Amino acid sequence: MAHIYLDQESYDVDGILFDKDGTLLDFRSLWIDWSKDIILHICSEIKIGDDQEKQLSASIGVDWETGNWDVKGPLAIGTTQDLIAILAHQLYQANIPWNTAFALVTNVFTKVNKKDSWKNRVKEVPGLIRFLKRCRNHQLKLGVVTSDDYSHAVQHLKSLEIDSFFTAIIGGDQVTRGKPFPEAAEKACEKMGLNPRRSIVVGDSDGDMILGNNIGSKANVGIIQESNETDHFLHADHLIHTYDAISLDNS
Repeated sequence: MAHIYLDQESYDVDGILFDKDGTLLDFRSLWIDWSKDIILHICSEIKIGDDQEKQLSASIGVDWETGNWDVKGPLAIGTTQDLIAILAHQLYQANIPWNTAFALVTNVFTKVNKKDSWKNRVKEVPGLIRFLKRCRNHQLKLGVVTSDDYSHAVQHLKSLEIDSFFTAIIGGDQVTRGKPFPEAAEKACEKMGLNPRRSIVVGDSDGDMILGNNIGSKANVGIIQESNETDHFLHADHLIHTYDAISLDNS
């Protein structure tokens, strides 16, 4: 058991559940170039123009020209299957048969993911590794609950050499219903031997905060990305910019 201090509040907890992208790992460095690579590959396969590139990008919540993203959009929150379905639907809207569109996008995802070098692009959210070390020193149980596929999640965490901090890593492809439904968090807690009501949840979307409410966590902590947008956090108990804002001591 440890005391966690946030904004003059104190919580006795046994563990923490983290989202991955934008929470443990810097979102821009990991996903913006990847998403552009996906879209460029799709466009090269079907020979469409710049306007269609922008439409495909916008459909998953990315501004093609600025590289900014919608913190409430599919790229930020959705699963791999969500992204594939959305992009395939855009092609279907451009009069490409659904089976052709879906197969094309699925094959592009496979091709890009095989050649992508995650290690060159994975960066920590400010203060993360220092915080994980403090959590380990206080014997807190740590888990990851992500919408990303399990294999990608493990690759990303290993690239940053932080996978050993986590007792459980649950991907969106390992559950029937992903976040904010409680299944993934409950699965992680079971694997960790953690009572969900003795945890806090940390994430960069309101879906993570709702997940915390759905499992009865002691507190939900929203981490603010570079855009400094906060209006999407409707269910957060606390908002932080860096993990240095969280204090710990033994109970």
